[in-house]
This record gives sequence, C-alpha cells and structure tokens, in this order.
Amino acid sequence: MELACGTGRLLVPFCQLGVDIEGLDISRDMLSICRKKLGEHNLRVALYEQDLAKFDTGKQYKIIFISGGSFQLLDDFQAAMSSLNHIYAHLLAGGQLILDLFPLWSEVQSNQEVSWRLGRTAENKKGEKFCCYERTELDPTNQIQRGQYKYELYRNGILVKTIMDNLNLRWYGRQEFKRILEKTGFTNIRIENHALMSTHGESMVYYGYKS
Repeated sequence: MELACGTGRLLVPFCQLGVDIEGLDISRDMLSICRKKLGEHNLRVALYEQDLAKFDTGKQYKIIFISGGSFQLLDDFQAAMSSLNHIYAHLLAGGQLILDLFPLWSEVQSNQEVSWRLGRTAENKKGEKFCCYERTELDPTNQIQRGQYKYELYRNGILVKTIMDNLNLRWYGRQEFKRILEKTGFTNIRIENHALMSTHGESMVYYGYKS
C-alpha cells in the first residue's frame, strides 16, 4: 500500500512490474490523474480518497510506504501521530513501514526567510513552460517549515497564469522520529541516508516492523 500516492509517480511503475499494490491520497484531482495513467496501461488498482491522518481501508498489508517526505505534510503533530497509529493498525503482524523524511538542515542553520527562488521547471507537449518559485521560513519552536509557492504558466514566452499556494512541512530530528516510531509500537527500526534530488540534498529513510 502506498500512502500519499498522488498522481502515481511510483504506483504506476510498480503496477507495470506486476506488484500487488493499492494507493491512497486525499487529493481527488491527483487520484484522477493516477487513474488516467493506470487506464493508459490497462491496469486496475484500488485507490482510496482518504485523509492520511485517519484513513481506514478495512484491510491489512504486508508493506506500507510513504515517499517524497509526504508524511511531513501533516504539520499538526496530533494528526501525524494519529496517522502512525492508523498505519500500524493496517499492517499485518510482521509487516513493514517504509517512510522517508527531509532533514531541513539549511533552514535550521539560517532560520531566516528565504527570498523567492526558482525551484523547478517543466515543459509539456504543447510547448508550454511551467515554473515553480518558492520561499520558506522555519518556525524552530514548533518545528515547522512554512513555505509559499508560486506556479507560473508561460505560453509562447508570455506569462498567462499564476497560482499561489502555501505548504508547511513538519521537521523531525533523526532520533526523535525513531523514538516516536518505537512509542507507536514499531520494532527493529533502521535508518538510512539516501541522496535526494531536492533543495534538502538527502533523505532519511526509516524502516520499522509491526511486532
């Protein structure tokens, strides 16, 4: 089971490899795109439109994973703890949780608002260009990175649309999150560092098992 599967960036390739998988996300629009991708490959997968903090599929799984730091989008601490409890309940005995977190070291060090910076760009088949600009500020007391994002659409080199959005990420210390997983009931917890193509530079991947 992939939680916060979004548009199927990972779920669809896994399905193409024959992996028995299901997906869950709170965004109806993202799930719609995911279904379209699956349909293009004649794949059928159970997708759930539910809140990560209180989901219930009525099933249990051997593996549950959350990628891309998506767990940190639960910026409310109680919601995050509720999510871990629901994850634990949805695992079979001996089942495994795989979850990665962004270490926000650069924001911790500067502790200052960052000016607008270009995050990434993309171009579609029509030749339209998309640009994402971002600026972030760390709230160290509450361990929250507060971000503002500006999405621009260019057609023939002319700006035709701008969308603004706010996005917060909860920050966890390396050992802090390990203790949280232990308190939830996970055992044999392992932490690995992996290179990550983002402004954060790396990702901390946690592996935990349901006893």
